[in-house]
Amino acid sequence: MSSIARRWLWIAAALGLAGFVWARSTRGKNVLLDLTGGRMYLSIAGQDVLKQREGFQAQRYPDPPGQSVTYSIGWGHKLKPGELFLDGVDEATANALLAADVHDTEDVVNAGVTVELLQAQFDALVIFVFNTSSREPEKFLQSTLLRKLNAGDTEGATAEFARWNKVHRGGELVADAGLTERRAVEARLFSSGQYA
Repeated sequence: MSSIARRWLWIAAALGLAGFVWARSTRGKNVLLDLTGGRMYLSIAGQDVLKQREGFQAQRYPDPPGQSVTYSIGWGHKLKPGELFLDGVDEATANALLAADVHDTEDVVNAGVTVELLQAQFDALVIFVFNTSSREPEKFLQSTLLRKLNAGDTEGATAEFARWNKVHRGGELVADAGLTERRAVEARLFSSGQYA
């Protein structure tokens, strides 16, 4: 084989490997889903549940409560470096922030789930990931909930919601009543399609 042919073979192999890695990435999977029409989006009813669970806050607040490590504003938008919003936000700005955050969260859910979902199941997962893993999507992508769901164990996946109800208080991981109730709402939506 000539040196030119070997060079082209190496280039083709490198491009093939790069394409494989890209297709396995979150962004790559979502581009493929867009092209094939398989991408799912949060429904209006799901967005209403998300807004109800998050609540609107015009001023930034510590999130989680009692800790000043990170701040949120609007409909649970976690502030990123450089985002201060010292004067707060109006509802229109909060809605725009929410739309971008939901898009990112949809990407995580679309990339992680390998089984067909009903709309209510997708909505429940987006609401769940928005609250639990929006800053660290690998938490969801490596979760037992996702592993069970992708294995076809819908009941097992539903039961996993309840395990995500803990917060750090006084150096300990403790169950939080608000998160327990939120996980119950998400699990009910996931298992029965009840939006209310």
